[in-house]
Formats: sequence, C-alpha cells, structure tokens
Amino acid sequence: DQLIELGSGNFIDGFEAGIEGMFPGESKVITVTFPQDYWDVSMAGTEAEFHITLNYIRQIDSIPEYTDSLVQELTGGDLTTTAEYTAWLRGQMELDAVNYRRSQLMNAIMASSQFKDLPQNRIEAMAKELNIYYTDVAQQQYGETLEEYAAAYGMSLEDFQNELAMQAEQNVQQDLVTLAISEKENILITDVECEERAKQYGYDGFSEMAGIYGEERARELLLMDKVRDTLLDA
Repeated sequence: DQLIELGSGNFIDGFEAGIEGMFPGESKVITVTFPQDYWDVSMAGTEAEFHITLNYIRQIDSIPEYTDSLVQELTGGDLTTTAEYTAWLRGQMELDAVNYRRSQLMNAIMASSQFKDLPQNRIEAMAKELNIYYTDVAQQQYGETLEEYAAAYGMSLEDFQNELAMQAEQNVQQDLVTLAISEKENILITDVECEERAKQYGYDGFSEMAGIYGEERARELLLMDKVRDTLLDA
C-alpha cells in the first residue's frame, strides 16, 4: 500500500520508470542501483531487486483539500489532524536529512580508515543479528521462511547468508571506527540518555531494547548513535 506519485523523483533512479506501463494487479521485478551517497552505507552503490504488485492507478485531476478527514484516510486513522500529520512529515524530513548527513560523514571516515585484524567474534555476532532481523522481516512482512525470502531475490539460502556475512564485516568495521572515536574523544552515554534514545527509536524504554539486544549491545548501539550525532554537531 505504498503510494507513489510518478514523476515525483522521490524514489531511487529507475524505480518510477519501471512502474510506467504496468496494469493494476500486475506483478513485476524492478532492478535499481542505490546511489553511492545513499544514507544506508551498507546499501550504497549496490544493486537491488524490488518485487512489486501494482494495486491500483489513480489519476489526480486536482489537489484535494488538506483536511483532518483526508489525513485520517491517508494514515488509516493513525493520525487524525492536519497538525499531527504536518508534524509527522517534518519529523520524517528532519530524520532523512540527519541520516543522509550521517552516511556522508561515515563514508568519508571509512574511506580514510584501515583495518588489520577484525575480531571474528564480533563478525559472527553481527551476522547472527542480521540473520535474526531478516528472518523477522520474512516472517512478519511476507509470511515466508528466510529461504523463501532469499529465493524471491534469486538467491539460495547459502548465497543470502554469505551476503549477510559480508554485510556483517562492513558493519563491524563501522562499529569499531565509531567506538574508537568515542574512546579518543571521551564520548560517554548516561542511563538517562539511553532511556531517551531508546524511546526515540520506538521502544518503551531502554529495558525493552536491552531485552532484544542484550544490555551491553543496546548501550553500545546507543553510544555509537550519540557519537555520530556529536560528529555532526562538531
């Protein structure tokens, strides 16, 4: 149920063009390449396949009036007023801007970083973390097993897990660089900050996040988040 306005240019280059000419009910695989400056460094410059189904086409002859009822229709009742929707949109735009600046910053830092021996235990833990994440995505969003999810992208389960292993190594490199900056610049995080940042990510509090990742890993994730924000503000 993702709404896409053709010609808006809000999606990755080639995505909207791939939809042109489709009919309602038609399914298609669209192959695009993420830009080199994409905010998610792990996806920057990589090719991806989107398996989509076009549900319907709606021609907008005129811009509808911006009302509370329109907001309720667009959000399924999650938001009820134009003020709430405007605030939500502003928050999303600000978050996108921060994520973009973060990715640019990390790209620059990683380009000037060198690694000798990466701790294998961290790579294995990261790979496990990614495996759990994508298993949840497959089950909750598509009702599939991880093997079925991988097959939808033209990969065997083994190939998909090899991709995760490569992504895990890249993620560990970023983690180590960020933690090294934290140590060098003496950037610490308090219990109060952990609680606030966990809530910003949609958790009820730090205890819920710690229950998923473990207390040490959850605190580390939030510390690295603070490091990146500190660098942006510098």
